[in-house]
Amino acid sequence: MSDNGIAVSLSIEDRIRTTGSRGNQTKWYKDGFWYKADFLGYEGLSEHICSLLLEASNIQNFVTYTPVFINETDSKNSFVGCMSPDFGTFVTGEIILLHLPEEYNVFLNPNGSLEKDLAVLCEGIVEVFEVDIMRELTMMLQFDLIVGNEDRILRNFGLKQVEGQYSFAPVFDNGLSLLANTTTIDRYDDIEDIVYHPFSYVRERGDGLSTLKLAPLEIDIERFESDIKNIPVYPKELVDTVIGILRQSLEETEGKLWVRR
Repeated sequence: MSDNGIAVSLSIEDRIRTTGSRGNQTKWYKDGFWYKADFLGYEGLSEHICSLLLEASNIQNFVTYTPVFINETDSKNSFVGCMSPDFGTFVTGEIILLHLPEEYNVFLNPNGSLEKDLAVLCEGIVEVFEVDIMRELTMMLQFDLIVGNEDRILRNFGLKQVEGQYSFAPVFDNGLSLLANTTTIDRYDDIEDIVYHPFSYVRERGDGLSTLKLAPLEIDIERFESDIKNIPVYPKELVDTVIGILRQSLEETEGKLWVRR
């Protein structure tokens, strides 16, 4: 343990080669846990804050991320990022289908109507995999609007297969939320400006899913405020700034995308 959070020692051999939508983020896998280094800004901090908000919400199926210092012993390099338990991608052999529409392109046929696009995707999944994911998928999209997740690409959600049965995968990979992308010229300056994947919709005055007439998420805001009081690893000034971004978004979307529980 460090004075300000968890510190772990990893090696170059623990690295896992992956290709993300914004480049090659350094990742490791060891003893049932994934580790990710910040690449475009403060992704690990965003992952953790999103985890705390998910824990306070009525979304029940999600991956928990914790901030961490990463020391790569053989290279002598140090990183800041986050860690999470494996959720079926590596050890157990459960299959996460992260790019369903890329393999079955009939599922995704954008026509300018979010309602129709969602229906096509979910009906195709029911037909092939015999599982209805509409409720969990739309809850995830609501959450993305609240936190400003600009990277919900086709590989960042999908199905989990266990013994031939499929279910919606846990909500994962929220790192490019809360304006975490700070190092590239094409970064967003405001959550309101984000164009959301994979259906290219926008947050219209805080409620970009209004045409779907969804029930708002439920959030125990008092629990969330209590949980964010002592966030480790990251500087307090940065933590306060990022929490401020989320508080503003919560204020703008209360009663539309979420209600107090």
